Amino acid sequence: MAAIAGAISGARLGPDALPQDLVDRLTDRGEWGRDRLAELGRRAARLVED
Repeated sequence: MAAIAGAISGARLGPDALPQDLVDRLTDRGEWGRDRLAELGRRAARLVED
């Protein structure tokens, strides 16, 4: 339930609503860091927009 609420909030408010120190620590605990995850999000958004 929390993941769904977070996804909806994030989609509505965008990454600027998050504290920068939290954004800087984004990772999948593997090889994907903040920049790669942000690019994945941008690509997903373009798929929906097109």
